Amino acid sequence: MDNTLKYTFYYWGPFLFRTEIPKNLITELKDRGDKTEKSHHKNLAGNLNKQNTYTDEDREWFFQAYKPAFQSYLDGFKKYHDKEHINITGFNLQSLWINNMKAGDYNPRHVHTGDLSFVIFLDVPKKLENENKKFEGKSAGPGSITFSYGESNRPFWSTTGREIFPKVGEMYIFPALLNHYVHPFKTKGVTRVSVSGNVNFDVDDNRDKARHDII
Repeated sequence: MDNTLKYTFYYWGPFLFRTEIPKNLITELKDRGDKTEKSHHKNLAGNLNKQNTYTDEDREWFFQAYKPAFQSYLDGFKKYHDKEHINITGFNLQSLWINNMKAGDYNPRHVHTGDLSFVIFLDVPKKLENENKKFEGKSAGPGSITFSYGESNRPFWSTTGREIFPKVGEMYIFPALLNHYVHPFKTKGVTRVSVSGNVNFDVDDNRDKARHDII
């Protein structure tokens, strides 16, 4: 007798998307970021060394270069949550800024504006990676980013978050209202560089319901 139990399961929680960006786009984004001059501190939660906004010209370049990533997010989201009925007709880049994080800097638990948010990692120094590997605590450790939602993740099978130590070239896209925070590190003389931003949708119809469904 076949005692194999047949079952199905459902993907649960916010859709956290990861992709890798080509090296030439990472280099271009970093070069443009090095030239930024306008501070974005007053609009952000982070206690970081430098948080500057990109120019309008940079934003236009970014939108055209990175648009396929946002389309891929939506394609994956619809499969993940069985939401094929949602008709997103376009995107609008709401904001784009660069983060230069040094020893002692941190980003507290927070959310963003817009419909989607993202983070792209441009530079993760080897010394920081070594510090993270030596860390012995229970958290994700120095220089990591943590995404979290809902109730406490105890017991362990009731997981409500994801802890990530980033790599250069990684891009994460997530719902703007998903809580996340960045752990500080101690290694002096290094800079962890990332780019963040927010995106709004253009929805064909029933805009409020569509936004409510994007979780």
